Amino acid sequence: AVFALLFVTVAGAASAAQFKWRVATNAPYSQVRPAVGPDGSVYAVDVFDNLIAVAPDGTELWRVANAGSKGVDVGGDGTIYTGNESWIKAFNPDGSLKWTYTQDPRAFVLIDVAVGPDGHIYAVASSGMGVFSLADGGPGNPILRWQTPEAYTRIFVGYTEIAFGLSTTPGCIQQLYFYANSHTRAVCLEDGSSIFELGGGNTRPKVSPVDNTWHRGDSAYSPDGVLQWRAEFPLFAGFTEPSLAWDGTHYTVVSGNELYALDLLGTVQWTAALNEVVGLPDVDPTKSVVIMPTSGLSTSPLALKAVSAVDGSPLWRIEFPADDSGLDQAISSGVAYSANGDTAYVMTFVSGVNKTYLNAVDTGQSGADTGSGAVDTGSGTVDMDQNGADTGLSSVVTGTDAVGTGSFNAAALAFLAGVMAIMRVFDIT
Repeated sequence: AVFALLFVTVAGAASAAQFKWRVATNAPYSQVRPAVGPDGSVYAVDVFDNLIAVAPDGTELWRVANAGSKGVDVGGDGTIYTGNESWIKAFNPDGSLKWTYTQDPRAFVLIDVAVGPDGHIYAVASSGMGVFSLADGGPGNPILRWQTPEAYTRIFVGYTEIAFGLSTTPGCIQQLYFYANSHTRAVCLEDGSSIFELGGGNTRPKVSPVDNTWHRGDSAYSPDGVLQWRAEFPLFAGFTEPSLAWDGTHYTVVSGNELYALDLLGTVQWTAALNEVVGLPDVDPTKSVVIMPTSGLSTSPLALKAVSAVDGSPLWRIEFPADDSGLDQAISSGVAYSANGDTAYVMTFVSGVNKTYLNAVDTGQSGADTGSGAVDTGSGTVDMDQNGADTGLSSVVTGTDAVGTGSFNAAALAFLAGVMAIMRVFDIT
């Protein structure tokens, strides 16, 4: 077992964040956010194609080798899907292999593999098979539904994440989005037909669970790729990809150290000065907390910083401890949440040695549901060989100044109510 001493300083009595556990591995790093199953089990893969299952209390359930490294997701029946440039694999909840689908031709880069809202499996391969969909036909029986080309056109294409949403294209009910090869692309889930390709952006698209728009860090687009609004950020200010709450609130980090919250029309609701450089934001399912990795003194994030999703006020900051090698950890994945938002899962690694950790942090939130919506669970990359244990966490809270208000108009709300009714018909959240 691996033990670490961390400390948490909390802003306000309402939050009581603490480090719950971590699981160590002998992999160099983890790129992909962990995936949380229907029963709360957490799954992660590593760059060496190992897959691990961990119970919510940190108990390792099982691990398998030669699984996948470029995404992990969980179906409604508990089947775990992962893949790499050569294959897509399905595993039963007990870790036994259900089936293997061999990509032909092999991908140059596998962008991601994910379970769609219709229960089918979707993957994006730069070159190779391109965008393709599989049906799970049971043990030993993966079925190719369709495929469409996605040519490799730029120097570097790395791991990213697929997003899903409703379609407005005739004959198409749902569609997927991804960013690769210098464009954002949407493809119909039913037949693989291309909806649009839009250049630029350089961020993973995120889909609003309220009005079905898809978002870049500074803008929102209709499902057919038409610009709906663009935020007015400071001139020449950079911005991250967004995170979207269940009510459609759009969170983006601007200039590396200021969090913006935008409403459904792109109007700034508030901004919060973070007083340090942070990475991509991730909001929890209840819209209680926004968690961001910080940069520390190096180019890799070394801590998690949490602020209120309501007004940006500071909640806590958790610094990950040095490894037993004496080297600092860095954060290399997005944050995944438990269904009620009370636990955050994230991957860290130790540069220069083969050591990666799956970490669980109590967010200090009650988990009371203030609405309903979806949260990215993506996948996690971890080569795991040790269980972790409950350990404390070290934290300093940095001040946050929240300013600004936002508003909606009645017409927009009426429209959104209609959209949500349609979403309920298709059972999409």
